[in-house]
Amino acid sequence: MPTIEETIPCEETTCPEGHTLTNAGKHLVREEQITIPHQTYRRLVYEDVKKCEPCSIEQDRGIFFQGHAPRPVLPHSLGSASAIALVAYQKFCLDVPLYRQIDEWARDGAVLSEATLASGW
Repeated sequence: MPTIEETIPCEETTCPEGHTLTNAGKHLVREEQITIPHQTYRRLVYEDVKKCEPCSIEQDRGIFFQGHAPRPVLPHSLGSASAIALVAYQKFCLDVPLYRQIDEWARDGAVLSEATLASGW
């Protein structure tokens, strides 16, 4: 299954002390299963992480700042809004049982259990 990485930029350029921040990497916030009819892919959402070198030296510990990613639909879940909506639509409007939906997800390359679709998103 294809994977798309999205990085949320850190808007801050200086620390509260006024020092310039340098790039220190990125931080994985969440992983989502994105579903658009006939398109399924995994999106990894990262936040840029910046470090203030002068403050880190002064305080003898790393001082880091990072971007602020939008909150997920359900905290700590793999399901995106589109994936959860598709499962609910197929289950409650089209009366497609979860075990059949699992087969459709598997054809798109996503290995999910019935428990995940039912309540584990």
